Amino acid sequence: MHRRLSAIVAVVFTSLFLLACEGTKELEGSSTINADYRLKSLSVTGYELSPSFDPDYKGPYTLTESLPLEVESIEITIGETFTKGLRVVASKATTTFPFITNSQDVSPDVPFTMVVDRRGDTGFIIKVLSDDGKQFLEYRLTVNQVSNVSTLGAVNFDDFGSGAVDWDTGDDFDDSVFEYNIDVPFGLCSIGINAYPTNRKASISINETATLAGAFEYVNLAYGENTFQVDVLSEDESSTDSYVFNINRATPTDDELAGFTRLDDLSFFFNSTGAELPLADISAYQRYDDLRFSGSPFATGFYCLASTYAIRVNNDQVAIDLSALPSNPDVVAKIGNLTLNSTGGITGITDLEDMPDGEYTVNDIEVGVPLYKGISLASNEDGDPQVNYVLVFNRLENNWVYANTAAELQAALKNAAPNQAIIVTAPLVGESDEASSGMEGVTFYGTASGTEEEPILLRGIGSAVLSTEQDDATVLQLSGEYWDISGLRLTAGGTAFVADALLNSSLDSLAIDSSGQRGLVLRNGSSNNSISKLSITNIGLDATPNTDSGEAIVLGSNASEWGNVSSANDNNFFADIVVEAPVYGELLDVKEGVSNNRFINFIGTASALTNVAEENAAIIIKGNDTSFSNSALFHGGSNPLEAAVIVKDSSTEGLEEAWGEDNRVFSSYFELGSAETDVVAARDSVSKVLVAENSREEGQEVSYSGAAIDELEHAPYYQLRWTYTYVDEQDQNQTRDLCLVKSTVSEFDGEGVVIGEPKIVASQDCDDVSSVRDEQKWAFKGQSDGSVLLRNVSQLDARVAARTGGLFVSSGESELLGFFVDGETDLDDASFMFWWVRSTSNGEIMLVNKFNTNFGLTMADAGSSLDADLPVGTILANLNVAAQRFTLIELD
Repeated sequence: MHRRLSAIVAVVFTSLFLLACEGTKELEGSSTINADYRLKSLSVTGYELSPSFDPDYKGPYTLTESLPLEVESIEITIGETFTKGLRVVASKATTTFPFITNSQDVSPDVPFTMVVDRRGDTGFIIKVLSDDGKQFLEYRLTVNQVSNVSTLGAVNFDDFGSGAVDWDTGDDFDDSVFEYNIDVPFGLCSIGINAYPTNRKASISINETATLAGAFEYVNLAYGENTFQVDVLSEDESSTDSYVFNINRATPTDDELAGFTRLDDLSFFFNSTGAELPLADISAYQRYDDLRFSGSPFATGFYCLASTYAIRVNNDQVAIDLSALPSNPDVVAKIGNLTLNSTGGITGITDLEDMPDGEYTVNDIEVGVPLYKGISLASNEDGDPQVNYVLVFNRLENNWVYANTAAELQAALKNAAPNQAIIVTAPLVGESDEASSGMEGVTFYGTASGTEEEPILLRGIGSAVLSTEQDDATVLQLSGEYWDISGLRLTAGGTAFVADALLNSSLDSLAIDSSGQRGLVLRNGSSNNSISKLSITNIGLDATPNTDSGEAIVLGSNASEWGNVSSANDNNFFADIVVEAPVYGELLDVKEGVSNNRFINFIGTASALTNVAEENAAIIIKGNDTSFSNSALFHGGSNPLEAAVIVKDSSTEGLEEAWGEDNRVFSSYFELGSAETDVVAARDSVSKVLVAENSREEGQEVSYSGAAIDELEHAPYYQLRWTYTYVDEQDQNQTRDLCLVKSTVSEFDGEGVVIGEPKIVASQDCDDVSSVRDEQKWAFKGQSDGSVLLRNVSQLDARVAARTGGLFVSSGESELLGFFVDGETDLDDASFMFWWVRSTSNGEIMLVNKFNTNFGLTMADAGSSLDADLPVGTILANLNVAAQRFTLIELD
């Protein structure tokens, strides 16, 4: 049976009630930390939640699929609360007062039924209450039922703040009226329109262009009638309604046009080739302050009423030609240099030059130095030129190539060069033949190499999805050195991504799903790569037993294939990897022939494992020196595991070197269902499998099997190294490698008086790895959700957290880190005590706050309040700077 699943769609439920009741309520004189209101589990019978349930995430949760039309109710089951015995109430959410209905008390592990609204969304609230009902925590769930509704719910216009469009969607729109006429003055030369379907899962298109609900589409208006057609396709694709909006722009008189200081067109061209710049390189802002303060454009390209444009210029261009066409043909356009004050505000325009026939060449654009130009079409009452349009030119450090079609991406990969960024802007489906891609059976294929200083970037932005029409094809295959790949979703085909002799490269923020055979494969000598923030699901749809397929991640090749490929796929670093069911083979298969690969913060769900999986294990390790740590593995399926992790030698005879040696599994959580399932099983043919500090679900013992198992007293400790950049006495930038250390320092008040001697996270020169002091040794204590407690070896009963709690800090503030001794505070279960390990693109890690992942451990100057000459540990907004990136040095 073909087991392909529909794509998981993220859902946002917008009930006024839900907006009003977010989070945990606190009242004066009480603390929500005294009782832990979190649920241990939440499930819907017969359906999967998206995202998977996390006690710390309050929602909204959705289902991975819509309910069939015949379903009238759902069955929900909650688990116990962490503080046992708290009251739990389930209700249905409504959008009208009193905002909830059908409330009922519910009990742990006892299924209860909730009625769903037919057609569209139904929201539910699961509320955990204190005894007096004054404190509570809410979880939110939204389910959707397939709908045939194709009406339009609302439409809005953006008139650039002019007030020229006389329209109120509440008063003027009726979903049973299908054509509207709206008159606007001639001065409204640009307009935006957005639309919302009545059913949020219906599809919207404006003038035959697919559009997200609520997203504005912008156009420049011609004189006379301008027509917008909004088409709404129902979720079940059974019906379509079309709405027409005729915008009638008045024709100006000669006197009106004489005072009109706008352009009808503004275009930019490469000086070297004469080709027009891609629209994506021209970011439009309605006002200069929008660029100055928010940095977010409203659209790309030129719009008559938008005053400001940021123009992206490739590294190999030093000049850009532009052409400006004033609406009033009698106006002579001039261009000059803008002068700015210390805060970036425009103070004037100088060095004005005429633009003959509206044309001009902008020269001497420097890398990393924005060039500010202004176009003037008139003077003010004092005769000084007005700045009607602001142009900001930004020359890149690399060269961007846009891929808007499959053919464009295939060509870009074939011709890729160092210092080039290939930008994928849309969903692309390609042919998998040699003529199209350069490799038979591969849809998108590249073999070029960058350099360490000038890598090749492959970036996805917006709805960037790569796919193939051929069920057994590889979607993306790359070879070479120094690639940096991010922001892509790879779907369909036989294998999503093959790294074939890929070296010194980075894979970051990728999503892989719906592959027939395998998700990610590193083979043929792919080494020294960093793989981070990777999500994989729905793998092995066409896999069959005894075919070595169905795996989410494969590292290396079978020994039987070594005559054709290199076996040494070494020194790869995997972090922040999420593998969700269904995966029908192993979650991870580390082949013989590979060495020194590290997996950290690997969160895997093996509930869909079938007999496709080798030895019925979630993870198979045959390589040497593999490290699997600070991770979490879950198995709740009906097919019991032989073991969660099996370490074994190759079955191929005649190999000169032994494999399956010196592997390590530690500080990880395993939820395996059966009490008899080993966490790690070492087969008789291997030696030395190190294990330590692994844990299982409550009430289950951790068990290992095999003579090679060596259970250590503790998991490995680490040095945490980082690069400190500072200015020396000669005003020169310098760098210095430092290590984190637990230190006791003097703390001063505003008058310089010592007020305490706190223990803090500080910096000092790194000890030699052969003789590291305990104060420089750090331990990661893994938790059941994959998060960690950060501890110092000199005081293992204390964990690192913000001294003042660190629950909420603004982006401009930092909080000093200190040490909390276990059991001496009420904070042991509070989320801000825990950290997620996140990988960066070069294999270093960041430690981000579990409660708010926008903030991370940051080394910052101590200031005058502490007696510390070097930076100290704080929690600060994530900026991905050197002071937030740490190298893990594993210590013996």
